Amino acid sequence: KTMTDQFNVTLLQQFENNFFSYFNIYLKVKDQLDKQSRKNDYFTDAYHSLSSMVKYSDLQGKTASEAYEYTKNQYSIFFIKNREAFSHYFRTMYRLVTLVTSSDVLKLDRDKMRYIKIIRSQLTEKELLLIYYDIHSSYSGKARQVFYEYNLLKHLPPLSKIEIKFEEENISAFGKTIPQGIV
Repeated sequence: KTMTDQFNVTLLQQFENNFFSYFNIYLKVKDQLDKQSRKNDYFTDAYHSLSSMVKYSDLQGKTASEAYEYTKNQYSIFFIKNREAFSHYFRTMYRLVTLVTSSDVLKLDRDKMRYIKIIRSQLTEKELLLIYYDIHSSYSGKARQVFYEYNLLKHLPPLSKIEIKFEEENISAFGKTIPQGIV
C-alpha cells in the first residue's frame, strides 16, 4: 500500500473510534432515560404521555393538516415539561448524526449511509415518533434538514403518528378497515 492509502486507513480508523465512542454515549443517554421510566422504556412512556395529551374530541372535525398542527403544538407543551431529558437526548442524537454527515473522512454518501444505518437500526418505533415530532417543532434547529437528508426516519410507521392513529381508530370503530399500504 502507498503512504496515502495507509494514511486514509488510519483516518478511517480514527473516525470509527470516534463514531463508536459517541455511539456508546448515545446508548448510555438512552439507557439513563429508560432507567427513569416505570417500565424501563422511556420512549414508550413518553409517547403514551404525549398521546394522552391529544384527545380525539380535539381532533374531531379537523383536516389532516389541522390535526397535525394541533398534535405538533401538544408536542411543544410536552417538550417544555420534559425539556431536560429530551434536550440532552436530542442534542446527543443530533451530534452523533452530524459526526457522520460532516465527516471529511467519509467522502461518499453511501459511506455515510453505512453509519447512519447503524444509528437507524437502534431506533425504536416510539423513539422514531418522538424524533418526528421534535424535528417538526420549533426546537429542532438544523436537525430536521439533516435527519431528512439522510432518511433517519425511514422506518417510521405513518399509521403510528398520533393524529393518524385517531383517524384509524375512528374508521375501525365504524367497521371499515384501512387498506394496507396507504401512507
